[in-house]
Amino acid sequence: EDDSYQYILNGQPLSIVEEQKDLGVLIHSSLKPSSQCLKAAKRTTRVLFVLRRGFVQIDKELFRKTYGVFVRSHLEYAIQAWRPWFKKDYLQLERVQARATKMVKNLSHLPYEARLVELDLFPLNYRQLRGDLIQTYRIVRGRNCALEFAEFFELAGTEHLRGHPFKLQRKFVHTEVRRNAFSQRVVGAWNGLPDEVVLSETVDTFKFKLDTHFLRNYCQYNEDCVNSGRLRLADTYR
Repeated sequence: EDDSYQYILNGQPLSIVEEQKDLGVLIHSSLKPSSQCLKAAKRTTRVLFVLRRGFVQIDKELFRKTYGVFVRSHLEYAIQAWRPWFKKDYLQLERVQARATKMVKNLSHLPYEARLVELDLFPLNYRQLRGDLIQTYRIVRGRNCALEFAEFFELAGTEHLRGHPFKLQRKFVHTEVRRNAFSQRVVGAWNGLPDEVVLSETVDTFKFKLDTHFLRNYCQYNEDCVNSGRLRLADTYR
């Protein structure tokens, strides 16, 4: 890489920076999301501190009213542009949700997975995948979306594939960053959805059927689940 190369605009050399904020998302020169993950984790940790100081105790009802608005919104803002693929990054975000759920009255002694069940929450890594699939549905099916299909995807181009008729073409990519870009990483999960989910007529119906499909097929339960409500995300969705 030639770091000495410099761009000129109107006769003035542009300064070289490692990071730049674009619409609230921190973009690193490497295009890796670690900086944005750290920023989101720090911001939401500060919000949790404010909530802890502002309320004597937080019950389930108060948590549901505050968490989605003040905490999770920062963890999921424009997530399709910076969804983490390094384990250290997505665990950093998951720990924020773990700390938040531990603030709820009478739940701090429970393991994280059990707290998720009690609060009717999904792990963040599924929420991120869910966001990808919802956005893909909007683009592919043309539902409430101004984005052009051809700018992101290409249909598989054969009528002999099993499954729904909106399967996407897998593209061969050379770099890790490209492989983990939205239009590439979502293809496998999207192609694996059943007809009844993909052929939903509305976004809300798609969300409902997607969550039902996930709970039925990818939430693996074991004997501990009977007693503790332990929920595990299948490796397929990690």
